[in-house]
Amino acid sequence: MDEVDDLADVMLEVAPQEPESWKRIFTKFVVAEYLMVPLALVMMWVCDLPQADSITGQLRGEDPWSWGVAFGLFATIPMLLSIVLTAMVPWRPLVELRELVQTKLAPFFRGMPSWALFLIALGAGFGEEWLFRGFGIQGVGWLLPDAWSPVVVQWTAILIVALVFGGLHALTPMYFVLTFAMGIYFGYLVLLTDSLLPAVVAHGLYDYIALLYIMRLDKDHEPALCVPLSAQ
Repeated sequence: MDEVDDLADVMLEVAPQEPESWKRIFTKFVVAEYLMVPLALVMMWVCDLPQADSITGQLRGEDPWSWGVAFGLFATIPMLLSIVLTAMVPWRPLVELRELVQTKLAPFFRGMPSWALFLIALGAGFGEEWLFRGFGIQGVGWLLPDAWSPVVVQWTAILIVALVFGGLHALTPMYFVLTFAMGIYFGYLVLLTDSLLPAVVAHGLYDYIALLYIMRLDKDHEPALCVPLSAQ
């Protein structure tokens, strides 16, 4: 856990501690996340992947917008179990994850209004899904042997991309496991619906609810969180 603590301490050093400093952190998050969309689109165009020139086709496929949004809302429900799991189950890896969130990550978003958290979550939904599930799965599939069956190619690509997705979120081993599982889930949504919109909605809504929950924990534990890190 030393490496995780070191990483989290670095994050906390730039976390908003003054009333207005959250705006700087918010801007960095939003710019980084929303830039993933044009990055994914350019990479898809360079690799000449299917529907590379059709943003609408990638996002909603052949289904109505309302159907994609509704499917994404419904798909969020199973993911909320992870919040309940980390909040209630007294298993050590989950307890460590909960402590990390409460003492290291919550201060990072401290002071942000709910609309800022929503835009961050929305950016994660669009940016990460377009880059990982939009370009990533197709890009990995493009590199796999043509002799493999389409199903094997699709699921191999989903698993590889989910591993990368989990690895980039691996603040703790349990955090890696949870985000790896979510990566598989998002990939399955894209495979099932042949569109990105349900995964975008599910990802964004889950992140928003999780951020609101984290901020609630931050308010509930604020006296403890204000203890200097060197004294903990």
